[in-house]
Amino acid sequence: MKSICKRLFSLLAAASLFAVVPFAHAADAVASTTEMPTKTHKSPAMHQTSLKHLRTELSLTDDQATKIKPILKDESVKIKALKADVTLSDDQKKAKYQEIIKSTHDQITPLLTADQQQKFSEVKAASTGSKKKTTA
Repeated sequence: MKSICKRLFSLLAAASLFAVVPFAHAADAVASTTEMPTKTHKSPAMHQTSLKHLRTELSLTDDQATKIKPILKDESVKIKALKADVTLSDDQKKAKYQEIIKSTHDQITPLLTADQQQKFSEVKAASTGSKKKTTA
């Protein structure tokens, strides 16, 4: 379970950067299959890891990475607050989690070039396929 959550987190983090809009469009498909991780989301070290992963996969420039970093931090804060919210049902939390991820993707996508957006879409589609296989 721990490795699945860690893998899902890595994929979501990559998707957040890759899925900006290209992945954000793919994010719609992913959002319908993505479940909220059960472990604490993105520590500062995980932000660095996901940013590094996105930087590598998408060949982000320093400027892009600088702009994406606070988006990922905001995502982490929102997810942490969501997990702490005991007033929501699991289904409500999943829906809200998907909204947060989509918002992150929507913010990242415009920061990417067309080629990066395409790559982001491909990575997002691949992660969606992996998620469907592991839950099937």
